[in-house]
Amino acid sequence: MFVSKCQNQFAKGDGWDEMYDMADVSQATRQHSIFVLTSTGIYGTLFCMIYVCTDLQNAPEGAVQTLLARTPAWRCEAALQHHSAQEQLQSLVAFQLLCRALGTVPPQFTVGAYGKPLLDTAEFSLSHSRGAVAVGIASQPIGVDVELVRPHPAAVIKRYMTAAERRSIQDSEDSDRQFFLLWTLKESYVKAVGVGLRGLRQASFTFPGPRCADARFACHTQSFGVWQVSACGTKDDLSMQKVSIHTILTDG
Repeated sequence: MFVSKCQNQFAKGDGWDEMYDMADVSQATRQHSIFVLTSTGIYGTLFCMIYVCTDLQNAPEGAVQTLLARTPAWRCEAALQHHSAQEQLQSLVAFQLLCRALGTVPPQFTVGAYGKPLLDTAEFSLSHSRGAVAVGIASQPIGVDVELVRPHPAAVIKRYMTAAERRSIQDSEDSDRQFFLLWTLKESYVKAVGVGLRGLRQASFTFPGPRCADARFACHTQSFGVWQVSACGTKDDLSMQKVSIHTILTDG
């Protein structure tokens, strides 16, 4: 999720709800679906799962109604506060992916410091970006962020990137991709530590790697077509598995 406080033209309405809740896609993205990044481990001990859905533009007509019918009333109310059908679908898909990871429907979230939603049973993080959704759930702190790669603003680089990070963007063959690789890492880190947007300046990463300057956290970043997805957590044993949006709608 890109922060509207930095550049409103890049993401309207961004905030803590969007960072943790969920979030115009070209035809070139239609081949992408859902990717599952999951660590080894047993639920209830050490575990980490990150679900990424990037083919919401292929959802059939009536998908919002299908998901509303299987979503608790309190979550439906939150999803329907979004004005567009795409945003409603993103919110509902993120919740369904959270249920999928938990193996059950979670109770209503409580709210911690800086507005971070919490569950008693696990740590979780939700993100969305213009037709893509990322959900992370773990036994220990976890943060995820997904962004549609697009032209990036120089003002944000100057304000939030370290000198080494700025050089990596300048030296990259794809500066927009490199910017969002770093931005999603930074957002995933502040979500994992739960400090809110004020922590963006303290979140820094070095290359090769990338490596998080905070040694407590491992990080993982991956390109999925026109999207960049990053995660920060205390467990870094991750593998990938592909699932389709059709599965979300038909699994029930």
